[in-house]
Amino acid sequence: MEKENISSMKMTFKFILHFILYSIIMIIITGFIYSLIYNKIKNVIITSIISTILSCVSIFIATKLSVKDIFADKTLDKENMSKYKRNIIIFFVICILINIFYYAIVYSVTILGIDKMVNNLQISSNQDITGIIEQAKNVQLIITCIVAVIKSFVYVGMIKYQNKYIDKIS
Repeated sequence: MEKENISSMKMTFKFILHFILYSIIMIIITGFIYSLIYNKIKNVIITSIISTILSCVSIFIATKLSVKDIFADKTLDKENMSKYKRNIIIFFVICILINIFYYAIVYSVTILGIDKMVNNLQISSNQDITGIIEQAKNVQLIITCIVAVIKSFVYVGMIKYQNKYIDKIS
């Protein structure tokens, strides 16, 4: 079967559309898996690790399925291929930035929740409790940063994976 040769913009659009659709499906599946696990494990660090692993697997599967789908019946010439790869790098950089902003918001909301809880309990005068609260904030910051960095590396890895797969099939 002869593959149709299309422009880099059309191919980029098809990839992004497939990536979003597969990501939605993977979010539903991993959300279900996570909810089953979360009901059994109440440790925040372990659930963060499991959540990170599930989201990284989701990104990988969404990327792999998207690339396979769009290159199954379409192809690009050499000039359009380099433009397509550039567009995908831009797309994944945008994903990394969104990822970082998302985790910054998660951290901010978590800290605001901790502060609100402290204010409601009116326990700010006790030095021991204040120290524990500051430690909890620091642990939350570390967890949030680690998760954001790991997911950013996964997006960078998807750029390399996609380029390697495209070179293999073309």
